[in-house]
Amino acid sequence: MQISKLENVDGRHVIPESNTYIIDLGWYPDSSLNGEYKLVLVHVDVDKYGNELKTKRSKDRFEIRDTIEIWLRELNNNQPDDGF
Repeated sequence: MQISKLENVDGRHVIPESNTYIIDLGWYPDSSLNGEYKLVLVHVDVDKYGNELKTKRSKDRFEIRDTIEIWLRELNNNQPDDGF
């Protein structure tokens, strides 16, 4: 699953291709009962190159949820009402 901030372009919501942030969530190894969540915060620069900024691994879904909320607040300069 990926979370990306949308931009408003001519009244349409679009996913920017560069100079944006992506939060990527997966379960690794895939389909394994002994796996864990892996959460990655990526900055996609103007050259469309992704730079991993933060990584969090955990089996606890609530810890992952809390981390997503913290990262979203940080990306929004600690303004909780605007999402991302």
